[in-house]
Amino acid sequence: MLDLGSIIIIIAVLFIFIVIILNLNKTFRKRIEKSNLRDEAYNSVEGAKAISRILSAKGVKVDDANSVIKKAENLYREGDYTGAKALSDEAKRILDRSRQETLVNKEEREVKVVEKKEETYEDLSPTFVLQKKYPENYLAAKFSLEMAQSMYDSSSAEEREGALVYLQEARRAFERSDYSESLRYSIKTQKFLKKEIEELKCPRCGASVGPRDTYCWNCGAKLKMDRCPNCGAEVQPSDKFCRNCGFRLK
Repeated sequence: MLDLGSIIIIIAVLFIFIVIILNLNKTFRKRIEKSNLRDEAYNSVEGAKAISRILSAKGVKVDDANSVIKKAENLYREGDYTGAKALSDEAKRILDRSRQETLVNKEEREVKVVEKKEETYEDLSPTFVLQKKYPENYLAAKFSLEMAQSMYDSSSAEEREGALVYLQEARRAFERSDYSESLRYSIKTQKFLKKEIEELKCPRCGASVGPRDTYCWNCGAKLKMDRCPNCGAEVQPSDKFCRNCGFRLK
């Protein structure tokens, strides 16, 4: 039989053993986490450097990103792996923005080259010009539609309700390659969101209606047009087209 003193010693030894095991496990986990973080930071920094080299070879400006990458490398050497990963991720975002800006500038230069060739060879080679030429108002409609969509996305729910009618018309027109019509409705979307034109409402129930609606979708009331929804000029009930801009009223 063990006496009380021996039992206490055994319990104390077991307790100390358990504490040591738990501390070792905790230390081991911390080392693993630190090792994983170090690996992630290293991969992130090296990845940013690789992207920078590739984009630089393609003519993309990478000076700003390289400056951030150098700071990330310094933090990595100092053991600040969290900071190194954060900075290298930021460098990747800077590189992506530079890449997009370069693509846009390149596209604009290509358009100018095509336009210059059109002017130079228009009389000599009309077939070549027709093959290279963009559809009329395509670029303007594309840019204006993207701008209108961006303004719509950043506007309030109340503003969207009225602007959606014009934006949907712009999208549909662009999809059917009616770029002039798409451009007109994209501009109207932007003007509406800028508070430059008033929202069309049913005179009976006050519901928002579209510029081409003949009857109110909510109450069925016939919509009387006093002004052209396209240019704002006064119109008569019998007018089928606006006398000022030619917009179809009925």
